[in-house]
Amino acid sequence: YSLKFKNVNNVGLSTACGSGTNAYVQSNFDNLSFSRNKIVYNAEEDIARAEAEVNKEPNLELLDHGYKRLIEIKCVEFQDLMGGKGCSEEEASQRSKYYSR
Repeated sequence: YSLKFKNVNNVGLSTACGSGTNAYVQSNFDNLSFSRNKIVYNAEEDIARAEAEVNKEPNLELLDHGYKRLIEIKCVEFQDLMGGKGCSEEEASQRSKYYSR
């Protein structure tokens, strides 16, 4: 079978035999200017927007939910403690409901 190598604009090897290379030709991007696509930033507006995102108010519903969840966990632990000391389940649940208020 025949091997074909990249030979564009007379750049590259027609055959890799005896050259000590694999005949791969890389493109040269040094002459391209990427500075044409510069983005203009409004520093003061960007800083103000970032400050607003960082310093926003906490979600009160999430905080309230976390607080209620902690109370519920303490009530369950209290019920387990009361059950371990020999109280009935009804009495332990009544006391935990009273303390959860």
